[in-house]
Amino acid sequence: MVAVVEDGDFAAVVAEGEWEAVQAMRAAQTGPFERPGPALPAAAGVEALLEAPLREIPVGRSPAGSQDPVVRLAARYSRPWLSHGSIGPSCAVAWAREGGLTLWSYSQGVFDMKRAIAELTGLTPEKVRVIFTPGAGCYGQNGADDVTAEAALIAMALPGRPVRLQWMRAQEFGWEPCGVAGVTEVEAGLDAHSRVTGWRYRVWSNPHDARATGAGGFVAAQQIAKCFPAPVLEPLPMPAGGGDRNADPIYDFAGMDIRYEFAAAPLERGSAMRSLGGQLNVLSIESMLDELALAAGADPLEVRLANLPDPRGIAVLRRAAAAFGWEGRQRGDGYSGAGLGFARYKNQGAYCAVALEITVDRDSGRIRVGRVVAAADAGQIASPDGVRNQIEGGVIQSLSWAMLEQVAMDPRQRISLDWGRYPILRFDQVPERLDVHLLDQPGAAFLGVAEAAQGPATAALANALADATGLRLRDLPALAAQAPRRPARPGSLNPQPCRAGRTLAAAAPLPGGSAGASCLLLGRRRNPRPLLSGRSADGRGPAAVAWTRWPETGLPGRSDRRAESLRLQAPGAGSSRNGGLLWGALHVGIARSAARSTRKALPSPRGR
Repeated sequence: MVAVVEDGDFAAVVAEGEWEAVQAMRAAQTGPFERPGPALPAAAGVEALLEAPLREIPVGRSPAGSQDPVVRLAARYSRPWLSHGSIGPSCAVAWAREGGLTLWSYSQGVFDMKRAIAELTGLTPEKVRVIFTPGAGCYGQNGADDVTAEAALIAMALPGRPVRLQWMRAQEFGWEPCGVAGVTEVEAGLDAHSRVTGWRYRVWSNPHDARATGAGGFVAAQQIAKCFPAPVLEPLPMPAGGGDRNADPIYDFAGMDIRYEFAAAPLERGSAMRSLGGQLNVLSIESMLDELALAAGADPLEVRLANLPDPRGIAVLRRAAAAFGWEGRQRGDGYSGAGLGFARYKNQGAYCAVALEITVDRDSGRIRVGRVVAAADAGQIASPDGVRNQIEGGVIQSLSWAMLEQVAMDPRQRISLDWGRYPILRFDQVPERLDVHLLDQPGAAFLGVAEAAQGPATAALANALADATGLRLRDLPALAAQAPRRPARPGSLNPQPCRAGRTLAAAAPLPGGSAGASCLLLGRRRNPRPLLSGRSADGRGPAAVAWTRWPETGLPGRSDRRAESLRLQAPGAGSSRNGGLLWGALHVGIARSAARSTRKALPSPRGR
């Protein structure tokens, strides 16, 4: 043992070796768990948004049309909470020395972090330095900010010792901010000229941007003695928007009445994730257009063209349709079908249309995406290959969201804590062919690509599924019922299932690495969280340690090259007067008495 650190309900046990850390973690996990705050909406799911306290925000209106509809429909759509699903769990290094604090982090907001960490630790901003270090990508806000804040708290209690904090897979799934869930309701009609009329649209969602600009934005801020209240979040303004992003259609619909039902109090912790509310809103709009076309016996492409006044948008739709062979496509036969989706991202960014074909295994319900054709207009294009890569990645990611992904929870905690319970699209599930056609606009403004493909690809999948089977995908994901489930292994490092969403695997040096002690998070509650640390025997400085899987034995296994993106090194850490880099683990799911008994069960600390 090196030290015991306590700050309010935040507790840390610092040990010399990784096995001591594992033993302390297991002892700590014998305590009871109580989740602070209200229960999670496990039973009601996204429907809980409809009953939450709401602030109604007008988004858009348009004059009524002159023609009566020949068909009128109403529908509801939803998407669940999503994980960012970073392949590498979050990691940070913190070093408190000479009255200041240096942090190595891959947060997307290092300047906000500098100010927020200063407030959290009581330092002046001039005393805090945040060094951006490449790490696992997330397209938004995963656990990178929280892991950095927690490393900072630990390092401040152990001045002179660099501390590396490494979340594990279950902690990342259990504690990162989720991509936010949403619900939409649409009612609309179609007249004899294929014009949409009487468009009534409502979207329910929580805040989509909770990045810490002050100390209260960090998870640990509500656990330390100087408690910082969580911030009150406001909706993001249009046209970018949050839950209402792309809720205002680019189409010219008559009689539009669009409203955002903003639920300020999060039902589950969430923040920015790629496209924010755009995916759900584009899915809803494009699905309703297909439903209206089907009910009226019209072609879905022609309905879109009849309502689209933007010539650049028309050109993108026509290019995608021509390259796909829309007119000669095979119509749905119960097993295969084709679908189309289109949007302009934020109504001011890139235009994107996606057409795709699928086959459905009627016995298993599995969907196989065959050919995908996308067309995009991003203004003047500086890097055609970069634009194609962005569209391709957006298509694949959104297909994974639409077919497989959702955060599962019970009233106390998230329970989708590994890749078995949170499956993502695998290599053998990606489209068989994906072609991207670019409409370059020399001399025009650069629009940027961003997440232009997320909504159209999701909508194209939903419309293809309806074409193939007659079943309308209203609630994502399509294959939730078929998603594999793997129970926790008794006695493994992934217990019960993972104690409030965070669990520990002890650290081991990477090939060629030297010394270190690891910080690996595992559980939370209002009660103490021992930090479990270890340090290798040779003491020669920092080693980067990263876990990419749970060993079947439940014991630590070695890292491999897949962990390269997680290596956050503190230069010169080995020359620290007090020794090398510390590694450890956190746990909060225990009572204070359990924390005390854990300390008694471990070797007595030195240098306390």
